[in-house]
Amino acid sequence: MAQTEFQRLNVLVVEDQEMTREITVAILRALGCASIRAAAEGRSAMQMVLDDLPDLIVCDIGMQPMDGFQFVGELQKAGKRIPTIYLTAHSTPEFVKRARQLGVDAYIVKPVKRAVLEERIRHVMLAG
Repeated sequence: MAQTEFQRLNVLVVEDQEMTREITVAILRALGCASIRAAAEGRSAMQMVLDDLPDLIVCDIGMQPMDGFQFVGELQKAGKRIPTIYLTAHSTPEFVKRARQLGVDAYIVKPVKRAVLEERIRHVMLAG
């Protein structure tokens, strides 16, 4: 994925922590993503998905009232298969296993780092 390909990506960031959400959006902008939307939790993110289907979702797990697992499950129930990267503080094997079972494309443990996010995006978007 060349830098110009990042420009074509429509990315949705779903993160309840404002600072992490802002940092993630800033990294995506620095990578060249022109279309970035952000939601603080799964319910509002679901509406954003229904309004305008993103190419990629970067999503936290631990949010209320709808967490990242519920959000991806709801996407699947709605018939939406969107490449998804979990960005979370949870690094336990149980969380990673649940993410795999849901078909999440990549898993990043916080704090978010530009090089790691860029590599995961390249991997996810080239693998698809």
